Amino acid sequence: MSRDIWLDWFDDGDPSNGWGGLTEWSFDPLDDNIDNDLDGTFDEADESEFVYWIRAVAIDDCFNHGYSDRQNPAVVVPVTVDATPPVCLLAAPTNGSIHSIGSTITLTTAPSTDTDVLYVSFQYDAGDGWNAIDATPIDDTDELDGFGGEHTPATVKNEDGTYSVTWNTSFLTETDFYVRLRCVARDIAGNFTGGDGPFDTGEPPIEYVTILMNDDTAPLAALTHVADTGPAYILKSIVDPTLAINDQVLLIGVASGGRNGDVATVQLQYSTNGTTWLDAGVTNVIGEFFLSDPQESFFIMFNTTALGLADGPVWLRTAAVDHDGNVQGDANGNGILESSETVPGAVKVTVDNSEPAMWLTMVGPVVGSPVADHTLIQYDLWPREVMRGSQFEIDSDLRLADDLTFQAADPNDGSVDVLNATFLQFYDDWTDQEHPKWQPEFPPIPEIDADNNGAIDESEIETFVENLFYYNMSFANFLEDSEDWRFAYRDDAGNNGPAGGAQDGRWYLQFGSIGHLKNAMGEAASGFEEGAPIRNTLAPQSGFANLPDKEYQYRALSIDYAGNANTAYAGHTLRIDATNPSIDEIFAGNNEIEAGGGGGIQITPSTVQVAGGDDVPLAALVYDDFPVSDVNRVNSTLNPQGFDPDLPGTDSESSGMWGVRFEFQTENGDGSWHNIGLGTFNTESGLWEIDWTTPNNLARGSLSPQQDDGSSTTDSLYAIRATAVDSAGNYDYTVREEAVNVQDHTPPDDTEIVDINATEDGANYPPATNEETVRAPDGTWVAGVVEVTAATQYGDPSMLPGYSDNNDVFSPTVFFEARRVGSSEWTVLGTSTDPVGGGFVEPAPGVTGLASHLGPQWTVEWNTLQENGDGDRIWADGQYDVRAWGRDVWGNTEIITNGESPMMVRVTIDNTAPVAEVDADWRTIGRELEFTLERNDPIGYTILVRTADNTEDVTVRYYYKLSTDLNVADSWTFIDEEDNGFDESDENPDENRPYSFDWNTNAIADCDDVLIPGETYDIGFSAEDLLGNTLSVVAAHDAGYTSRLNVVDNIAPRATITELQREVGNTDKIDFPTSVRLRALNYLQATILSGHRDGESVQFWFTPKTSATAPTFSASTWTLADGDIDEVGDQTWRLQNWDSSTLAEGEWWFAAVAEDCYDNRDASPPAIVLIIDRTGPT
Repeated sequence: MSRDIWLDWFDDGDPSNGWGGLTEWSFDPLDDNIDNDLDGTFDEADESEFVYWIRAVAIDDCFNHGYSDRQNPAVVVPVTVDATPPVCLLAAPTNGSIHSIGSTITLTTAPSTDTDVLYVSFQYDAGDGWNAIDATPIDDTDELDGFGGEHTPATVKNEDGTYSVTWNTSFLTETDFYVRLRCVARDIAGNFTGGDGPFDTGEPPIEYVTILMNDDTAPLAALTHVADTGPAYILKSIVDPTLAINDQVLLIGVASGGRNGDVATVQLQYSTNGTTWLDAGVTNVIGEFFLSDPQESFFIMFNTTALGLADGPVWLRTAAVDHDGNVQGDANGNGILESSETVPGAVKVTVDNSEPAMWLTMVGPVVGSPVADHTLIQYDLWPREVMRGSQFEIDSDLRLADDLTFQAADPNDGSVDVLNATFLQFYDDWTDQEHPKWQPEFPPIPEIDADNNGAIDESEIETFVENLFYYNMSFANFLEDSEDWRFAYRDDAGNNGPAGGAQDGRWYLQFGSIGHLKNAMGEAASGFEEGAPIRNTLAPQSGFANLPDKEYQYRALSIDYAGNANTAYAGHTLRIDATNPSIDEIFAGNNEIEAGGGGGIQITPSTVQVAGGDDVPLAALVYDDFPVSDVNRVNSTLNPQGFDPDLPGTDSESSGMWGVRFEFQTENGDGSWHNIGLGTFNTESGLWEIDWTTPNNLARGSLSPQQDDGSSTTDSLYAIRATAVDSAGNYDYTVREEAVNVQDHTPPDDTEIVDINATEDGANYPPATNEETVRAPDGTWVAGVVEVTAATQYGDPSMLPGYSDNNDVFSPTVFFEARRVGSSEWTVLGTSTDPVGGGFVEPAPGVTGLASHLGPQWTVEWNTLQENGDGDRIWADGQYDVRAWGRDVWGNTEIITNGESPMMVRVTIDNTAPVAEVDADWRTIGRELEFTLERNDPIGYTILVRTADNTEDVTVRYYYKLSTDLNVADSWTFIDEEDNGFDESDENPDENRPYSFDWNTNAIADCDDVLIPGETYDIGFSAEDLLGNTLSVVAAHDAGYTSRLNVVDNIAPRATITELQREVGNTDKIDFPTSVRLRALNYLQATILSGHRDGESVQFWFTPKTSATAPTFSASTWTLADGDIDEVGDQTWRLQNWDSSTLAEGEWWFAAVAEDCYDNRDASPPAIVLIIDRTGPT
């Protein structure tokens, strides 16, 4: 250690894990600009190995330094640096050797004299630069990435000290090319040949060998899909278990040309036994149609009929050939694929050129093998609906379902044919009578062999691929639009092949109704139109074909898995009637019933007025299958089947009327319909007729919504419904509202007060009222003008103005009355003839609605300040009972018995402001008017306000003002929470008894104009009750309800040293110091924490520490720190620019002395200890 040149390495400021740590070594003797061997030359090669020394330097908080090499004994650590790279040469393979692509090559190094090699990297260059050799390139087990990686190369160190690696070349993709190989060694110190990284060429270049990689790999081809002309499929996987082929199909496969995508042709072979293979053709139609490089698609036609193949299995395989003549699977190298040779990807498919058979065996309730021609289409359960009484329910919960089901089955039951799908079609001979067709019609399928020459070229494939894309969209649209026409298959148990017997299940198709079928026919008859830019495909048309009810041909079109369909099948003749009958009018009453009835336009009301138990004749005029306006009623024949189906001018065929059902509904009831019975057809009048015996009035009956709970209703008004049904099961109904009225003589009942709310000129408490609060024992407190709301019974139309054409007796009215509690005399508040709504009253959140007041609401305004002719208030403050009762449209008046019914609610009127007074000293008995306040007393001052009425809830607000100021609103100051004058437990405004709060005057007394010593202040308040009646602070002062404060200030502020910072060494800020060691002081800071707001200045004093406690403060024994003192925050001062160098090393007392603006000075300030330290650590 004769030299003393030291360089900084790294710092450590965290002693928690000891001093020091792990960090990068950044010194290189070949690049450190130091003459390490003292020969006068810097960074030459013979300095590549050099010994460095390491020492530690300690620095304390006062910035004193200690060095480990200068203490006794010295503490240093030597480190040796090596910068010489090892040398590596390849012994195998030899230069110029030839290897097959995909073979495994072993690379071995020549012996070396280097003994500190850590590992060897083997590298190759195929023309794009040097890369590390991955021993397993087809996986990521070693993840070799040169010298900077986390994994060691998968190399082997041999017994003779050489290194080797086994290299799998199957990942190389080029053919017939040269590869350079080399090795690069790295020693323990990290040295290696090449200056710019592990893959650097080197200067001079690192020695390498060159080998030749030879390609002898044949291309590959395999079948993947089959394209057909449908309709079972257009494109299917070659291995799809449901695949079958017929006639001529297009085979599609994938080809890959070995190392470079070199595929010239693909040969197709077939076999009928799986062992003997015959040529079926060769194709050169190869390109990137569905795939991307290096894979390509190939296409070839396969004609099962031209080859004479019988129905059954056939095997297919392909072989790819490149331009060099390499043939896939050519094991003996003779250039052809023989039957004894194998290729991967041979598949077995089924040939099927037989047409399936199918017929309809069930249509609705009719079955047959097949169903008979001219069958009328009815919904499935129509016979059962007839059997149970033909009641023609229209309620979905009561009626039988009107589904329509078709069933189809194979007439050859047991044939070998297996079906893929079955569709229902009808023969549309109406939309285009010159060109009838089966609907729904399948969209045209794209052509494959457009020129029909038995082969395909690239242009035909391009057109087919393009059209296939658009056909997929058209076919998806077809499947979605024709979903209603597709049968579902249900297999019979135990018959599914191949283990079981012949498949003999059934195909089912269900429509929601006959109308559903008719709508589907209209949509299908819209057909398809050409859809640009689609070529040779069709798209659905817009619009809807209007087909008549008549006989049509229907068939079950079946398609097997090969695409064979029974298109020659003519189907069955079925008759459809999807048109609902029409009820033109319902008649109630006749000209023998007084005051009402009939229909049309007349002077008397159309509602029949009867008493309970009277008979009312009902009738319905019904037509079937065409509108009344389309025929001449005089010349038509009306009968139970509607109009004559052969009548000229009709556009459909009627299946005949089955019957008409009559029902009634109570319009103020629960909404249920009740059966009257089936009508009888009157051939003389052409009407369906029935007599109805009306029920008794339902005002208090068991069918009333109130169910005998004492509630009222109105006339029992009934609606009549007639439902007509034809022979196919189609139905329609008509409702005649207010057809019959059973008159009411029952008065209203249980009218109730449900809410009381203030207008803009009034107030109420609770502020949010509802039916629960109004009915509570304490009721509602009100002032000024309020609205009182009552509710009458729900379902009582006689209490709704304008509800009936016959309400010319009275206007429905609710009367509101009040009486003083204890009095028997009621006074009318007002009346209401204008209700709102007729439904439920909205209940309050969380409150269960009361079922007794679900009707309309009636409201009046009540002015509780109203005066009589003498100027006296009619409604004096106090408690009242309030009630309401009703009179309906017929003059029925609600019964009020013994003055207690209907229900009453309690209301308290209060239009008077509250009375209260301030007690200046709450601690003494009785009220004090004055109090002397020490404004800096930390206890503060308690304000107490007593109210005259100890039961009344009020809101109190506290104020103060100078006693010399006028008693006007602007003179009073609201004691605001933002002035920090509050105790956290008190509030202003104050809503809780006792009305008081602790005023922290110490927090607001400052040096300006708040609570000035020697001044007198008035303490006032305002009081507001729950209804808004208010005693203002000005009125309270005029009435003598306020008190007076005399303010004094005799308490000095106290400052505490809260912060300091050293000038050198550890300069971190120290909060609330008590004993601190330092070399020099940057600043010392103190804050008044006692809450005083009138601190005017702070001085910093010091004295030597001679005992455990600080001496009493005195300007004669303490020394003033004569630096700069500035106010730096709220009640905070800082000492800066003070020279502490005159203080000797040792301990000193320091204190901050505060003085306020009224000359009160702290005589016993708190002190801290500062230790002056200028000596370094060891």
